[in-house]
Amino acid sequence: MQKATNKVVSVRLKSELEYRGKMSNVDPYMNVILVDAVESENGAPKANYGKVVIRGNNVLYIRIEDRL
Repeated sequence: MQKATNKVVSVRLKSELEYRGKMSNVDPYMNVILVDAVESENGAPKANYGKVVIRGNNVLYIRIEDRL
């Protein structure tokens, strides 16, 4: 996951919320810091945030976005 820092990722939470943004940091406990994050629920955007800290025990999965 350290190699994915400064890349765009989607983080899905157990609560079915999803955050998409640039991952600025991650630690061994899967705590994630996203910048320019967008929160969405069921595919519909809910809010925009400058910086979001997500606690690792809430993470369902992290998907690294591939840009072509």
